[in-house]
Amino acid sequence: MLTPTRSIVVLLLLALWAGTCAAQQPGTVLPSLTLVATDGTRVNTSQIPQHGKWLLFYIQGKCRDCESLLSLVNVKQYPEIAKNAVIVVGGVSADEAAALQGKFPAWAGAAWFADPNRTLAEQLKYTGVPVTSGMNDGAITWTVRGSLSRSRDLNSIFDTWVR
Repeated sequence: MLTPTRSIVVLLLLALWAGTCAAQQPGTVLPSLTLVATDGTRVNTSQIPQHGKWLLFYIQGKCRDCESLLSLVNVKQYPEIAKNAVIVVGGVSADEAAALQGKFPAWAGAAWFADPNRTLAEQLKYTGVPVTSGMNDGAITWTVRGSLSRSRDLNSIFDTWVR
């Protein structure tokens, strides 16, 4: 449950990371476009369940910060994260996204997709990677651009969002 104290802590943490955090236009809706599932199936973003709170991770292959981000999140502490997460890998094929998925067995419950032409990043105006967006009923509520250096900081953000 999000308490007033937790809300204040999250806002303060986000303010401290002004260089790596940027406010996404509140209420921006996930655009309708086609992604490729790791099995090669084409999936329209409208087919991604968008009810309630979930996380959208936008990463790319061969990105140390992206891999660090996925490694920093304590999936055991937040078992709901993986099943309430969509991980989109930009600029890669479905096979390359599947290979990256294989490196992160803790994230097996997440929905993984390839965005070969980086169309989603372009439409959401994501510059650089990784980008993490807190989604609520299909609309962006908050966005963190870049990778935070401490798992404690990252986990405190997720603690207020996932629980």
